[in-house]
Amino acid sequence: MRYQQLINQAIDDGKSLRELANAMGVSASALHNYAYTSVEPRLEALKRMSAYFGEPLATLLSEDDDLTARLITLVRHLPESKKQEMLQTLEGENEIYGPYTVHNPTPHKQKGIAR
Repeated sequence: MRYQQLINQAIDDGKSLRELANAMGVSASALHNYAYTSVEPRLEALKRMSAYFGEPLATLLSEDDDLTARLITLVRHLPESKKQEMLQTLEGENEIYGPYTVHNPTPHKQKGIAR
């Protein structure tokens, strides 16, 4: 889960588990369990992690990698017009592949079709 990635990244960056736990207002043993076991945090602990890491609750519960999670967080804060522009760009056609859409996340070469 994303919260595990964030906890481990903070530790890799030099924070101790105890420092993180104190900053979030959770026990060090609970934080250890969240990071290294299958124990999942309760809503209150997730809210504290969300505030500490500056990420939405939904992102903390995702399996997304760092880059995808950062993109999702940034897109959520964009005005609607910018989101529409991004969507049009991503769904646009190119010379080799068909459109990249939610329904077609992996465009395939279209053989025999003149563009």
